[in-house]
Amino acid sequence: MTDKKKRFPEWLRTVPLFILLCVLGGICGYLGLSLSEQFIPDYASPWSVLLLPLLLYAAFLLQIILHEAGHWCFGAMTGYRCYSFRIFNLCFVMLDGKVQLRRMSLPGTGGQCLMSPPDLHDGKMPCLLYNLGGVLMNLLTAVLCLLLSRIAFGWLAAFLIMMCVAGVCFALTNGIPLHMQGLDNDGYNALSLCRSPAAQRALWIQLKISEMTYRGVRLRDMPEEWFQLPSEDDTGNALLAALAVFAENRLMDEQRFEEAAQLIDRLTVSPRAIPGIYLALLTADRIYCELMGEQRREVLDQLQNNKLYQKIAKQMKSFPSILRTNYAVALLDTRDGAKAKDIYQQFKKAAAAYPAPADIASERELIALAQQKAQEN
Repeated sequence: MTDKKKRFPEWLRTVPLFILLCVLGGICGYLGLSLSEQFIPDYASPWSVLLLPLLLYAAFLLQIILHEAGHWCFGAMTGYRCYSFRIFNLCFVMLDGKVQLRRMSLPGTGGQCLMSPPDLHDGKMPCLLYNLGGVLMNLLTAVLCLLLSRIAFGWLAAFLIMMCVAGVCFALTNGIPLHMQGLDNDGYNALSLCRSPAAQRALWIQLKISEMTYRGVRLRDMPEEWFQLPSEDDTGNALLAALAVFAENRLMDEQRFEEAAQLIDRLTVSPRAIPGIYLALLTADRIYCELMGEQRREVLDQLQNNKLYQKIAKQMKSFPSILRTNYAVALLDTRDGAKAKDIYQQFKKAAAAYPAPADIASERELIALAQQKAQEN
C-alpha cells in the first residue's frame, strides 16, 4: 500500500480532475458562443458581453443551492432530518422547530447539508440517496432545463442551457469518485459506504456528533463509544479517519492536553486520508497544547511554519479554534497584549454567529485557561 502511494504522488492524482475541468470549461465556452449566436441577436453588443458571464455565474450559484437541496430532499426520503443548511458562509440552523441564521465557512466547499440520520440496524443505514442526492438533483434539473430550453427563446433559453451545463458539471465533478488531498467527493463517499459497513457507522457517528454540538451538547458529554480510535488500516478511509479527529477534539474539550498532543503527533506523522482542513485544525490544537505545556521553541517554530497550516489558517482566520490558538500565541508566545485583545474581540464576534454553541463553550474555556497561564507567567 505504501509503495503504491509513493508511486502515485498526490499531485498526480489531481490530473484526472484537471483534465475533466478543462474539458468542461471548453464545453462551456463552446456552448456560450453557440447560445449567443442562436438565441441572442445582439450577442456581440457590450451589454451581452457583460450579461452572459453574469448569467453563467447565476446558473452555477443556483446549481450549488440545488445540489444541497438534493441532499436534503433525498435524505428526507430515507429518514434523515435536516438541522443545518449552508450555502457559502450563510448557515441556516433548524432545531426545535426554529430556523436561525448563522455564519460559518469551510475552504473548498460551496455548501453543506447536515442531517440527523435514522437509527442503525445491524450496523447499517440507508446512505446512498443522501450522499448522492446532490448529484441526482443536478442531473434532474439539467434534464428539465434542457427540455424547457426547447420551447423558450432569447435570454431565457440561453439561461436554461447554462443551467443544464452547470448541472452536468456539478454532477460529474461530484459524482465521479475523486479522492484528493484527503477530500472525498460525494461519489467517492458513496463508493466507500457501499464497500464498508464500518464507513456507514462512521458517517452515522459524525452526523450525530455534529447534531449534538448544534444542540449545545459538549463532546465530553457524548457517549464515549462514539470516540473510539479506528485501526491504522481504517485510517485510509476519510470517513473512518475523521473519527480519530473527533477523538482528539474530545480530548481538547476534556482539557487533556498532553494526550491530545500525543494523538495529534500520531495522526500527522502519516495523515493518509485526513482532509487538509482537519490537518490544519489539528495543528492549531497542537500549537495550543505546546503553549499550555513545555513551550519548546523548536516545536512551536516547526508547527507555526507548516505551509498547509499557514495557508488554511489564513483562509479560516475567523474560525473559533484558529482564533483561540492565535489568541494563545499572542498571550504566551509573542507576548503581544494589544494583539491578543484584538483577536479576542474577533473571537467574540465570530462566536456570536457560529452555529454550534457547544464548540463555542469549549473554546471559551480554552481561552480562559490561556489567560490564566499568562497571568501565572
